[in-house]
Amino acid sequence: MFLFIIGAVIGGAIMYAVKSRSLPTGATANPQNAAEFASARVRDVAGVVQKQAGNAAGKVYGTVQEVVHKPDNPTPDDGALKERVQTEIFRDPETSRANINVGVVNGVVTLRGELPHPEDINALIARVQSIPNVRDVQSYLHLPNTVAPNKQEVIDAPKS
Repeated sequence: MFLFIIGAVIGGAIMYAVKSRSLPTGATANPQNAAEFASARVRDVAGVVQKQAGNAAGKVYGTVQEVVHKPDNPTPDDGALKERVQTEIFRDPETSRANINVGVVNGVVTLRGELPHPEDINALIARVQSIPNVRDVQSYLHLPNTVAPNKQEVIDAPKS
């Protein structure tokens, strides 16, 4: 592939240089005009070669980036997905591991714990939902000194 690109660049430059080009109207063939003509021709060819080399380099760079940044595991199991979720959540130094518990079953992420502000809870849920392969998010996150959402039903249930 690389040799093909180099060959195309060199071939294009040679074809461009060989292509006949007449002198401008009213110009006479003398050594000074010939030197100027040759100099302009070299600049033209150099520009074409530089442009084609830049295009080729861009394509090579793009291909390398695709290979380097492919997901290591495009279909993770629940354990790998849990690791991805935890990495995303705890990347933020404001989020403490002591306050949040993460569970994953069949691609459904369950979040338990407490955060200081309702905006923090909503932002965390949105971040988890944006992670590839997360099918759904169940949140049992709550504010400090409040009952967890899944515990309120038990507290409110009639005692028999």
